[in-house]
Amino acid sequence: MSANELRRDGTTSPVDVDTLRAIYVEQFGGVLQGDSPGRWLRREKFVAWWMAHRAEISAECANAGLACGLDLRAVPSAGGRGNVTRYRLAFVAMDVPEED
Repeated sequence: MSANELRRDGTTSPVDVDTLRAIYVEQFGGVLQGDSPGRWLRREKFVAWWMAHRAEISAECANAGLACGLDLRAVPSAGGRGNVTRYRLAFVAMDVPEED
């Protein structure tokens, strides 16, 4: 979704946890149960997953010849105590090693 938005207008929109869960179920199967999205995707677990895969994601960006990498950002005005958390991908400059 973010890649399509970037191609269209150069920006990415935040995505709420409800939408992430629906996309996951559509792509990988399963059933949307009555659990709240916040219980399905805890912020702590999501951030831990992202941090565990961050180097791998950066390596893929570098292998693709990109000068930027991805970073996960929670939208500051959303989330917590009954409010839906929204996430967005941010693009950050990567350190590119100089060639000898």
